[in-house]
Amino acid sequence: MRRSIIRHLLILVTLSSIGFIVAPSANGGPLEPPQGFKRYLDGVKQGDVDAILSGFTQDPVVVDVGRRIEGRKAIRQWLKDEVLGLRYEVLSTSPAKDKNRVLVKITLRSGGSFKAHYDLTVDKDGLISHADLKYAD
Repeated sequence: MRRSIIRHLLILVTLSSIGFIVAPSANGGPLEPPQGFKRYLDGVKQGDVDAILSGFTQDPVVVDVGRRIEGRKAIRQWLKDEVLGLRYEVLSTSPAKDKNRVLVKITLRSGGSFKAHYDLTVDKDGLISHADLKYAD
């Protein structure tokens, strides 16, 4: 039990030191989102579209609240137009073999915020092949 708590604290400190804000998982699962989403978060924080795209497979799909965005070129434009400048706080993760649900709080440039679910399909390396973004209840 004590080792588990220490391990979780070390993960939290490590992620916080590189710019992630990660709250403990509400379901007791790992604190870390998949590798591809960590790249996404880091790239957003740095304002680096290429870093964000490094978290995706070669032929990704993003569904942003029902709007389908296919391929790296279209996703690159979506990132530039709508994602850069936002601030993300990971509230919980629900890992599965090939799908992960990440609950995030997104703070807008204006200061307002909302919560969203990122349902992520990832490959064996943790890269995002499909991301379905929905407002949280």
